[in-house]
Amino acid sequence: MRLGFDATITYIVVGKYHKVVFFPTSRGDGDQKGNCRPGTVIDSDVVNPVEFDYYLYGHAGLLGTSKPAHYNVLFDENNLSCVVSLCDSRVLTLTIVSHFPLPLPLHVGVARV
Repeated sequence: MRLGFDATITYIVVGKYHKVVFFPTSRGDGDQKGNCRPGTVIDSDVVNPVEFDYYLYGHAGLLGTSKPAHYNVLFDENNLSCVVSLCDSRVLTLTIVSHFPLPLPLHVGVARV
């Protein structure tokens, strides 16, 4: 079946199982708990110089020190930047505290497209 357009693909792998934590440079730059504010992107100095990767604080921490997600862009036909991929992607996730995230059932994912 032809859809009438040429689709482009971007593969991004997201991981939280690392020991990297960032802190705001001043008290006013962080939230009430001293963590980086949600939406903070770290894309220089501590990332791989030859790969497209970045760290993103996607939400406020519930307890203690927040830990950012580490994004690795493996393949990119859309020429995204880290900020564009954050703002323009429409992703459905299930969030469970202290457990592994559950995969989205296929029928739910297809119904929401």
